[in-house]
Amino acid sequence: MKKPKIAHIITRLIIGGAQENTFYTVEGLMKKGYDVTLITGPAVGPEGTLFVEAEKASVKIILIPSMKRAVNPFLDTIAFFKLLNIFKREKYDIVHTHSSKAGILARIAAKLAGVRLVIHTIHGLPYHKYQSKLSNIFYKSCERFVDRFTDYFITVSEAMTEQSIAARVSKRELYRVIRSGFDLNSYFNSGGGEKQLRKALKIPIDAVVICKIARLFELKGHEYVFDAFAKLARRHKNIYLLLVGDGILKDRFVNMAKNLGISDKIIFAGLVHPSKIPEYIRASDIIVHVSLREGLAKVIPQSFACKKPIVSFDVDGAREVVKNDITGCLVRPKDSNGLYKALEKLVENKKLCERMGEQGKKLIIPYFDKNYMVDEIEKLYMELLCR
Repeated sequence: MKKPKIAHIITRLIIGGAQENTFYTVEGLMKKGYDVTLITGPAVGPEGTLFVEAEKASVKIILIPSMKRAVNPFLDTIAFFKLLNIFKREKYDIVHTHSSKAGILARIAAKLAGVRLVIHTIHGLPYHKYQSKLSNIFYKSCERFVDRFTDYFITVSEAMTEQSIAARVSKRELYRVIRSGFDLNSYFNSGGGEKQLRKALKIPIDAVVICKIARLFELKGHEYVFDAFAKLARRHKNIYLLLVGDGILKDRFVNMAKNLGISDKIIFAGLVHPSKIPEYIRASDIIVHVSLREGLAKVIPQSFACKKPIVSFDVDGAREVVKNDITGCLVRPKDSNGLYKALEKLVENKKLCERMGEQGKKLIIPYFDKNYMVDEIEKLYMELLCR
């Protein structure tokens, strides 16, 4: 069977879980000999970009300037017709979409252009309980409508599958869970730079470090971590909070730290290149993940790969890998006091942290390895094309 020609489409190639998933998939398929193109909009914003990595890997990129994250009928129409023209010209066998905007525009355009197989990966759902009722109805209606242009769905967690089915987006038999993979070996193999990193960040070598890796953005839960950490800092003097990531809310969080009197205990590391994330995790003792919505945050398996325990809000796919009191602690969303108690339990018990980290590492192999992910996606492609 001749290898199919494939296009992957994502709205923005910023530094983020969905974007890294897309890049690793394209890179992995290229190594297997597939003709793959990555189509994306501009990577605007403080989150950084993966364009350099894509260029280094010789990924074929088509940039559509009008494809932006925010809803804009004028620009969205331009982006749609550009996608339609590209699909007609290039005659892809498979169009595989990621993210909401690109997913809607590209799936419709692909089917109208006669693309044989259209697949959409759900990294996170565009509708959620924290948005307005009107927005919720709008995004659900869009997803239900575009289902008719979709042959199959990949989800990163069982929770995404169940929530999508509950919203009546599509039929259960059209979903498959394939975990979002990354380079496990880079997390397994310690570079030995943890002490130097702590020194560079001015963190004492014997301090307990709680680390949060996330954009400084809405619904990422930083305010709950600050509340819990302020209580911890009053009881434990040799403790620090390391924040990895940048975003539009940095000034708000800097002021929040001042008001809580914990500025000297919080390190804003800023934007960190993905290749450096393993070092930051290994330099920490406990990883906290408290986003209020997330398909399945990649930082959870990344932390387990470094044998670090996780304290997470019990949202979406978190409980599929954070096993309470086995690989970490699950806390009710928005429960700052519950978060404080869970963190304190780990801060006061180093052996428990080590045991949880060991169990977490066992849980993720091989399902979160990028090569395993690409193999599973390739199998699905072949299965669907042979139907």
